[in-house]
Amino acid sequence: MWGSAYSAVFPEPAGAEGRGRQLEDTWTSLVSQLREPVDTTLRGGMSAGDIAYRLGELVHNYFRSRGATLTSFELRRIVVALLDNYRRGWPSLADPSTDMAAVFAGDAPAARQTDTLVVFDERNGSRRYPPAEGWGGEAPPAAAPSVVTPDLPSSLVSLAPRAEATLPPVGPPVPMAARAASAVLEASPAPVPPPAGPVSDAPAPPVVSTPVVSVDAALAAIMPILLQQRSSAPASRRERQDRVRGAVAAALVTAAITVSEAERDLLERQAYDELFGLGPLDAVMRDDTVRAVLVNGPGAVFVDRRGRLEPVRVAFRDAGQLERVAERLTQRVGGAVDAERGPVVDRRLDDGTRVTVVTPPLASGGPYLVIRRPVTRAVTLDSMVAEGVLSPQMAGFLRVAVRSRLNLLICGGPDCGKTALLAALARAAGTEDRVITIERSAELRPDVVHHVPLIVPGDIRVAPTEVLTAALALRPDRLLIDDVTEAVTSGIVGAVAAGTDGIMASVGAVTPQDALDRLYALLRAADAGTPPPEARRRLARAFEVVVYLERQRDGMRRVAHLADVTVADDAVASRDLFTFDKDAGRFVATGVQPGFLPRVGRAGLEKALRDVL
Repeated sequence: MWGSAYSAVFPEPAGAEGRGRQLEDTWTSLVSQLREPVDTTLRGGMSAGDIAYRLGELVHNYFRSRGATLTSFELRRIVVALLDNYRRGWPSLADPSTDMAAVFAGDAPAARQTDTLVVFDERNGSRRYPPAEGWGGEAPPAAAPSVVTPDLPSSLVSLAPRAEATLPPVGPPVPMAARAASAVLEASPAPVPPPAGPVSDAPAPPVVSTPVVSVDAALAAIMPILLQQRSSAPASRRERQDRVRGAVAAALVTAAITVSEAERDLLERQAYDELFGLGPLDAVMRDDTVRAVLVNGPGAVFVDRRGRLEPVRVAFRDAGQLERVAERLTQRVGGAVDAERGPVVDRRLDDGTRVTVVTPPLASGGPYLVIRRPVTRAVTLDSMVAEGVLSPQMAGFLRVAVRSRLNLLICGGPDCGKTALLAALARAAGTEDRVITIERSAELRPDVVHHVPLIVPGDIRVAPTEVLTAALALRPDRLLIDDVTEAVTSGIVGAVAAGTDGIMASVGAVTPQDALDRLYALLRAADAGTPPPEARRRLARAFEVVVYLERQRDGMRRVAHLADVTVADDAVASRDLFTFDKDAGRFVATGVQPGFLPRVGRAGLEKALRDVL
């Protein structure tokens, strides 16, 4: 079905005809069963090194599972045949009479000779039969002509002709995955012979040239070796770096490849990242402009940069590498993904970085990862104006509100910038104020002398009411709460009723009115004995200003509504003082006079407030 016998392509020793038939039968099934993974590999945007590694691994595992272990020479020929089939549109499937033995040997049928993907030099004195006689002809073989490798149209594989004397000597066995990668990538030019000199009776030693490959190709070739040899990690980062440096040097020798001196440091760093870090994500995380990293699969990595999601040109080699990184992340946050704990981990690192890992079966193409960085830079109202989050007039309004000790509620959806705005408002407070913060990670850093942070991680076993009670007992001039929960709503309202002012808190909501309705429902549930009119009045007094942020279609985070809070028609309602006009693309003042003007006047800031309204 596939042309002449496999033994005509790969001559076997006498008595080994059975192996040739086994390999030929295995190839027949391989072409039909591996077409989809081969197509996926070649269309996945991977580098040449990763493609070589993946195809070599596919072929090696397929033959091995059927009881056949390939030599490096056989493996290389089969990988090239797969590449040729892919480029030609899989003729082996469309035309069962295709002479695949000729494809293996590097000769395409005459009608297709102009489309040859790769031509290999013959090795070990093997000979070709003239095309007129066919692979099974009885005539003795003609002398093999000199084979010259043409300029190759493919960017995937390029093999230069090499004289027999330049072949490296046979060394110790190399792991199959590394051997496949290096075999398809050994594309170095032949060494330049030395100048002619006096003739010596002794034969010249063979010249061995180690191919210089790219960092991506080298990493693909040496990582299987490094992972096999990996032992327990040394304690210090310096010790780990020293060990990786030595291991990389040894692995390059084993794989019979090298990289340029200029790229050696880069290779060692990427190997270190893969062994002890987050693999390809470490390079992304070194970019200070990246706020979050989102991984939808091995080849789908995105970043949140300045409010916009962007694809990045990094990828995991395969699902196994992504799974190792996901497991390492869960270990760092002290979690685990298993049948008992479920397929989701959502925790924070000590530095405030939030890590979300979702694994199968919930993540069908998983694992999925999201890494969100905390706010580390000094966010101010002025910096948020520069970023287009709010207008200068809105920033002036908020400064007056903070200095007048009004109580502010920051609301919005996930990842809209609530914590960043809360941090900016904290820096607008007086430097002599004693500020108590309740937060999940140390992101609120007010520029004050007396700052007492209460850090409440998601897994801490302490009641929210106890945390609020402790914060109030620490005698705050201002109280900042990042993410108000059901349990503390009643406590906040009670604290304001008892005379505590200058509270700033954040809560998740889809509109300003939704935030007020939720808090009212929580207040009624916690204190059903309070009459509804009194509950509404207390809530309106507890939060006098509502700031609503949203992430808009252009990716920008903006203050869409800045409002005061009133009680009208038996409901707690918000009235817009400033809004963002999406059609005009600008912030506008509504002209509404806020109900808290008397309180601002008592602070001596009424004129400053009217100037910005």
